[in-house]
Amino acid sequence: MDYSLAQLQAFVSTVEHGSFKDASIELNKRPQVIAKLVAALEDSCDQLLFVRHVRQLKITTEGKTLYRLARRVILDAQAFERQLSAMDQNQPSEFKLAIDTSLACPMVSGCYLAVLEEFPSINLEVLSGGTSQVIEWVRRGQAEMGLIFSPLTEEQGLTQITVYNFSVVEVASPQLINHGAVVDEHQLAQLPQLVPKFVYEYKHDNIYVFSDKTIVSNNVEESIRIMLSGKAWCRLPGYIVQPYLDNQQLHEFSIEGANRVVWHASIVHPEQAELSLASDIFMERVQMLPDRIS
Repeated sequence: MDYSLAQLQAFVSTVEHGSFKDASIELNKRPQVIAKLVAALEDSCDQLLFVRHVRQLKITTEGKTLYRLARRVILDAQAFERQLSAMDQNQPSEFKLAIDTSLACPMVSGCYLAVLEEFPSINLEVLSGGTSQVIEWVRRGQAEMGLIFSPLTEEQGLTQITVYNFSVVEVASPQLINHGAVVDEHQLAQLPQLVPKFVYEYKHDNIYVFSDKTIVSNNVEESIRIMLSGKAWCRLPGYIVQPYLDNQQLHEFSIEGANRVVWHASIVHPEQAELSLASDIFMERVQMLPDRIS
């Protein structure tokens, strides 16, 4: 069986546009050329793909079956061409990124999805975990770079770059604490506090933890679910919990005598590492995110 990619393109385009004329416009060929390519494919397959009427083409049952397969071949060929083009231009073939779950949000997702927009054929892998897990993935080479809730300590062998700052706010469910309440430390000590795991791992509990009873979590979404149940309060990035504050699912409060805490997000990658174009794009987009301090 002898058929060409050009014949398959002519067939697929004719099916999708309904005529040789419209297919010729898409493929930038004369209608007569499209008709000959389709006829040649029919001869090669020994199958009638269209019933020709004076002003209309009607696809046959055999044509419908072969169209699905032919379209898949065309898409694979296009992907093959894109990959060759990317290799010729020295574009990255993959990008492995690790995201701290404490920072995961649509804004951050938009930054790594921008890599897909720039390199449609790239293989993107996004890992998510706690702060120390992200750092470990980067150390082991399982991720080219990571975005972390900065532990405010230097990590040996890794470069850290601050990308944006954000306020940490105190939040709880409406049944636990009223909106805008000013709560003293003695009252807070009686209420369970959700604490990100990295706070203990990096020994920040002396400035972060107020309660006698704590619930440790390494997942911000799970922390929010626990708060919504009314079981505990938490200190989280304001921009992440803002939607829950806006619809009053959570209430923001303040601690008597305490100042607003500002933390920052950091990019980490191995020292002396030659970063790919994909990493450059992600880092550029993250650095464009506005500081969230209010």
